[in-house]
Formats: sequence, structure tokens, C-alpha cells
Amino acid sequence: MKTVTAKEIEDYLTSRLGGISVIDIHIEFPNDLQAFHIEGENDYYLLQDAKKMYHLLDGKREEKLVGEDPEKFLTHVIQLITNEDTTVTY
Repeated sequence: MKTVTAKEIEDYLTSRLGGISVIDIHIEFPNDLQAFHIEGENDYYLLQDAKKMYHLLDGKREEKLVGEDPEKFLTHVIQLITNEDTTVTY
């Protein structure tokens, strides 16, 4: 499995989604390896836990998406953010 750096995640999301900011907020999620606040029309939190699993939480911090493969996960993150009515499972 490919490891994705924080900068790569930020670049991936900002290059594919207009009107968002990606902010490193690791300090708010101390048990996670990477944590980002995706600020836009709706807020999201993207986390990577100690088991290298990725999690996407909504602004209420409810889990919306979980995945292990970073490329597939980020593709589904884009889908979910751009089409809020869709539930993405893989």
C-alpha cells in the first residue's frame, strides 16, 4: 500500500475541489497520525489512525467514510464532498 504524505493529501484535494481549504489539525486529534479539517460549504475531518486506516468525518464528527487504500479513499472523498446526497461505500 502506498503511503500518502500530508502535503500530497492537501494537494490532491485542493486541485480537485474548488472553494475548500485543507488545514492540518493534528493537535485536535492526538491519537491519529494525520488529521485535516476540510473547510468549505460543509466541513469535514480527514483522519489517518495508527492502523493506517483513513476516516472521513462530517462537521458533527460523524463517520462518513472509512478506507485503507489512500488513492481509492481520496477518490471517494471527492465523490462524497461533491455529491452530498450520495452514500459512498467500498
